Amino acid sequence: SFLAELAHVVGFDRDIVTAVVPASVRVDSEKGTFACDIDVTKNLANRYGTLHGGAVATIVDVFGTAALATVSDTLGVSLDLNTTFLKGTPLGSVVHVHAKVLTKTRSVAVIEVNLEATINNRRVRVAQGRHTKFLNAKVERQLVESKKRGGEG
Repeated sequence: SFLAELAHVVGFDRDIVTAVVPASVRVDSEKGTFACDIDVTKNLANRYGTLHGGAVATIVDVFGTAALATVSDTLGVSLDLNTTFLKGTPLGSVVHVHAKVLTKTRSVAVIEVNLEATINNRRVRVAQGRHTKFLNAKVERQLVESKKRGGEG
């Protein structure tokens, strides 16, 4: 399953996945949701000591796909991914991530991901993202086969 694969991820997503607080992972396949907490470590921070925008985009990608995995065998490829940054999140904070599949058809899924943190004793939304994915098992198989042959995909 996708969730089991997260434990063995390598490459760009590694710092995001290793920052997840293991006991915080919550999955509800009936509702198409995935939630977890992430520690904002120096590997996820920018030069200002806050959560990096690239890390936020990766969180939207990875955990949006985790929510999709609760309701779909096909994880698809990204068509669109957008993020809105609402508040800086300081190093040492814990970010609460909640991803929910808003809609899923045979060929497209739209997932919303909200990030919240406690800042100055108030829980606030710090970022929001939306991820649109094209669901096509044939394309997915081709990408997997290309990767097995050593291609970029």
